[in-house]
Order: sequence, then C-alpha cells, then structure tokens
Amino acid sequence: MIKELYYVTGNRGKFEMVKNFLASHTELSVKNIDLDLLEEQTLDLKQIAISKAEQAWSKVGKPLIVDDSGIFFKRYNQFPGVMTKFIFKSLGMEGLFRLYDEGDSATFVTYLCFKMDDEKTRVFEGSVKGTLIKPTTTQIDMNLPYTHILVPNGTTQTLHELTQGAGYSEYNPRIIALQKLVEFLRHK
Repeated sequence: MIKELYYVTGNRGKFEMVKNFLASHTELSVKNIDLDLLEEQTLDLKQIAISKAEQAWSKVGKPLIVDDSGIFFKRYNQFPGVMTKFIFKSLGMEGLFRLYDEGDSATFVTYLCFKMDDEKTRVFEGSVKGTLIKPTTTQIDMNLPYTHILVPNGTTQTLHELTQGAGYSEYNPRIIALQKLVEFLRHK
C-alpha cells in the first residue's frame, strides 16, 4: 500500500478537507502540490479531471489525486458544468441568481482521479442532487459559492450549512468520492 499521496490543488481549503478526511480514514501522508495544468476544452467534466491527473502524473511521477467539480442546473444541458467557476466569476451572485428559479433541480458532481503509476487512471465520482435557493444573506463564501445555493435532497439546509453538522460527509460530493477512493485502497 502507498504511504504518501499528493493532492494537486491550489485551493488550500480543499486541501485541508481532503488531508483531514484521509488522515482520519487511512495512514496516508497527504501533501499539497499546486501545478499549472491545462484544462482540456470539452463539456465532459470527467475527461477534464482525467486529463489533469495525467498531466500531473507526467510532472510529479508519484501517487496523486486530482479532482474537478461542477454544478449542473437541470433546466440547461450541461450548464454551468465545466464552466462553473468561470460563470460565477463572470456574473457574480446576482447574475447567477438570474439563471435559475428557486426550487429548480441541480446536481453537484466531483470527479476524483487517482494515479499511482503509468497505468490506468482510477476515477471516483461523488454527486449530490438537490434544489436551488437564492440566499438572502450577503455572507457567502466566494471560494465555494455554489454550496450556498444547493439544498441536497433529504435535507432542509444548504451544503454550506451542512458543513457545521455531522451529516456533511453524506452530502459532500468530494467526500463521497474520497470514501470510494479509501474503499478502493483498502482492497488494493
């Protein structure tokens, strides 16, 4: 079993979440590395994550994970999807609010790619379906704005509000994907 794993991300908050989760579920030492990776031009979020993992592997050559996430509004085909971050940065919250009605359905998806050799890239998906709201608060985490607008099915709280409770791992797409990675590593 591997002892050390690199998480390729420039987002410190994401790194801390992943490091803490893996520390509590494995004996892996998780290190952060921020690489400048090209984003493949496609509407396939999974393919973008795989491409980034393969680019990262060619630079690092050590066991690593890379993830990519996006929210998909049901009323649109594949949107915002791979453009999630770009759409928010371009439109801001008020502009984003004009793209949907409260109660619209959406799915938040994370593809976590694991690579430990030149062979196949393993992909683990985490997804959460829910409904969209338009928060009245101005206290929105601008690094994770979509967590403030999605209420997962089976709850009355947004993903952001769930971060304060014990059930967050059940509704966090990244944690769901990480749980699948841990299960894979246990049987490896």
